Amino acid sequence: MKKSELVITIPEYNRIFQVVHSVSTAFDDRSRASCLFYNTVGAFLLARSLGVPARALMGAAFFRVDDATYTVLCFAEQ
Repeated sequence: MKKSELVITIPEYNRIFQVVHSVSTAFDDRSRASCLFYNTVGAFLLARSLGVPARALMGAAFFRVDDATYTVLCFAEQ
């Protein structure tokens, strides 16, 4: 398997994470349910600031429908 190079550097990744995390914490720190926010804003910053053709991808949802039995309803796309 060919080793691929990183599209951005580790310091660039860290800076994007710091910005997104700071905004998330300042407005509504729901870190357990923030993947949509991190994906969307991260893709925007990659595209706008670094010229990386990024887009947010999500495709799964999980809903606990019964607390007593821990029954979960799941939807996902492949």
